[in-house]
Amino acid sequence: MLPDKTVPRLSIDPFSDRFLADPYAHHDLLRDAGPVFWLECHCIYGAARHAEVSAALKDWQNFCSGRGVGLDDFAVEEPWRPPSLLLETDPPVHDRTRGLRETECQVGPRPANVSHCITRYSSVTPFFQSNNS
Repeated sequence: MLPDKTVPRLSIDPFSDRFLADPYAHHDLLRDAGPVFWLECHCIYGAARHAEVSAALKDWQNFCSGRGVGLDDFAVEEPWRPPSLLLETDPPVHDRTRGLRETECQVGPRPANVSHCITRYSSVTPFFQSNNS
């Protein structure tokens, strides 16, 4: 993929140890670059402003999560871990799982509810059941 020539190019690596050690020090640079930028080290587009990130998160048809939410494409490469029920899914599966979490598992200062959540999640996913029994 080649970047659009009008999009700012950044040499910063938001996945590097240096960046992750102090990410807030770099946020202004990412936001100031523009609504969309090109990360040269990974050959990917990025966005760091609230409006663009929020719009992308709501537009699952164009910005899918079901193929992975990192740099790896789970449709092309073998996932290095089991896909997340909330992060790496798109509607309608995502909506069903999130709805279950929000309506049935409002975990707050009620520890007894945790057991109920594990039981409910176990009924929807074998992965959760096998790793939390």
